[in-house]
Amino acid sequence: MLTKDMFKPAFVLTFLIATLAFIVSCSKEKVVVEEVNLAKAVKKDKPLVLPDFDDPTLMKGKEIWLANCKKCHKHSLSGHPKIGDKKAWAPRIAQGKEVLYKHAIEGYWGMAEEEMPPRGGNDDLSDADVKSAVDYMVEVSK
Repeated sequence: MLTKDMFKPAFVLTFLIATLAFIVSCSKEKVVVEEVNLAKAVKKDKPLVLPDFDDPTLMKGKEIWLANCKKCHKHSLSGHPKIGDKKAWAPRIAQGKEVLYKHAIEGYWGMAEEEMPPRGGNDDLSDADVKSAVDYMVEVSK
């Protein structure tokens, strides 16, 4: 039930401050959870051994992956599928390479906090560069 007191400036200000504090505390909680997940992933981190291929496009993809994609796809954080994780990659691979290319080039924001910035966050990468990195991740993750 609304009362006259609810519209007094002191009440409104208190309500706004409480709401803002709640929002800030929720966002801090997410950051803490991300830091804990990262710490767990790094703690059990094993040396990453990635295969080489005779195909020059895949080798270029490996170079691009190491320079750009590794920071998100090495530990499987925030919905990023870990390279080599066949279970995580299977439904993505099933969509076809054109869908994977589109998501990697244009960016993708899916459910469950999945997010892929356009070009992995590196606007200097060409479409061919991004596609070769996708090809490499797919080949390693089949």
